[in-house]
Amino acid sequence: MYLDAADEATIINQGLGAALKERGILFMAYDHNTDQPVYPYRVLQGAPGMVPAVAWHCYQGPAPNYTVLNDISRLYPGTLQFMTECSNYLPGAGSVNFEVAQNFIPPVQHGASGASMWGMSPTFLSTRCILLATNPDFGPHSPYGGCAGCLGSIIVNSSTTYTKTNDYYMIGQFSRFVRRGATNYPVVQGNEGNALTSNQLYIMAVQNPDKSWAVIFMNNLVSDQEVVLSFTGNGGQYWQGTVPKTTVTTWLLPSEQILGQTNGTQAASVGAPYPFRNGSTTRFSTASGSVTGTGFSACNVTFTSTTSTSSSSSTSVTALPVPNTTHTIATTGTA
Repeated sequence: MYLDAADEATIINQGLGAALKERGILFMAYDHNTDQPVYPYRVLQGAPGMVPAVAWHCYQGPAPNYTVLNDISRLYPGTLQFMTECSNYLPGAGSVNFEVAQNFIPPVQHGASGASMWGMSPTFLSTRCILLATNPDFGPHSPYGGCAGCLGSIIVNSSTTYTKTNDYYMIGQFSRFVRRGATNYPVVQGNEGNALTSNQLYIMAVQNPDKSWAVIFMNNLVSDQEVVLSFTGNGGQYWQGTVPKTTVTTWLLPSEQILGQTNGTQAASVGAPYPFRNGSTTRFSTASGSVTGTGFSACNVTFTSTTSTSSSSSTSVTALPVPNTTHTIATTGTA
């Protein structure tokens, strides 16, 4: 069923919007691809002050244009935006692709508060949801529609075995370290490529509520990248390391509180960096490295990267992509 944007605005204005707002329910306009941004514009214009959020999908061909989210933020500041639906469709057997990261990082870079793969709803700046599970034939699904080739994060092979896919581990690079209520900061230098190019280096830098940082790299280039991270306005502070090729890598940088425990020379270890659930418990990240300065107070993050020239000798270490991993469920007997 098609609902015109003007009709949607009318329904919201005639009581639905006020009723949802009174009950504290956040609802989103549109919920479709980035090639028709005029639809949410018309809803927001027709129901001013009544629409708290806009939802987008990733299915525009040949690639989604997430820059339209910038226009919503500029014209309707304070309106939340989410990328609410995407799917990894018919990936090759054993292949490593970047569908998750390619549709998690760009929406947040352009103003979204979160993103999700098909199957569940997003949480505030916590890109952590994905199609949960399928059988080996990408089912079951409705014979009258649905996705006949969408990959789940887990493939259920039988009553006792299942496989955690590459998507399962890739989404963990976000959901494990980006905490609810985190703040995204613009990366002013370092991103390479775009959705229409074959290879990309995407970077997302967020500061968690405990003031620690999670910096997520998607290196889809053909070589390792030697990266230097600095914070605009604090030229003496930097972090340096290698982001291996064909990986999604997360750096955890400590808060000022942790740096202060060792006079800013290295991060102190304070146990596990985060609880295993996205709750309200305050914990601090752990990391190590040489830094100078007194804290991260700038609003922009700058990266420089160069192609790695690492040695090919027997002492070098190659970081391999996380493979699909098959697990067996322990049973005490047969049914």
